[in-house]
Amino acid sequence: MVLSNMNTKITATGLILLFMCGCAQTQKRYVLHETLQISKEQISAMEEVVEVQPANILALKKLVSAYITNHEFERARHYADRLLTLDSSDVDAHYFMGLIYARQGFEAEAKEAFNKALELNPRHIPSLFAKAYIEEKKMNFYGARKLYYEVLEIDPDDADAHYNLAVLYDKKLFYPKKAFYHYEKALNLYKQQNANPDLIFLLKDRIDELKLLARDE
Repeated sequence: MVLSNMNTKITATGLILLFMCGCAQTQKRYVLHETLQISKEQISAMEEVVEVQPANILALKKLVSAYITNHEFERARHYADRLLTLDSSDVDAHYFMGLIYARQGFEAEAKEAFNKALELNPRHIPSLFAKAYIEEKKMNFYGARKLYYEVLEIDPDDADAHYNLAVLYDKKLFYPKKAFYHYEKALNLYKQQNANPDLIFLLKDRIDELKLLARDE
């Protein structure tokens, strides 16, 4: 089962295709946000499956994801390495390695892993978001912008890409008209997805503020 084209924050299998963001203001998708930790019992059950079926790719991916969620990065790396041993061309395995490196502060290694995932699948949206986060952290906002536009070339209705572009234009690049455009696109898309009401309120509030600023110019 290939998971690299999934676009949801948490897949049907429970894999978290996300990466950490320290900025609560943005809607960083594919950024391992702080979720409830996976219980030891659940992890033990996953490990039992892998012990009985050592080549079970899906079970290994669940286990890697669980250990990343629990911040047990060395264990996550152990099973990610097993994935790569089974299939060195597995996009998700390289992506997971990128997450592990990023969470441990090894940005160069993380970027290399995400680049490998994108080399294998240029349409791998999670890796594009993850690379954009790294560029933002380095204050390379134009580099991050380029990556979000690459996401939109793949999926023009990606709400999170529009939202992140809006925040970049609003708070970092200071293009209020472009910020307004992407905030409105994100708002309409999030409404269709029945997104968190707090996020909807935040977007509406900022759009109204930008309208008032435009009138005062």
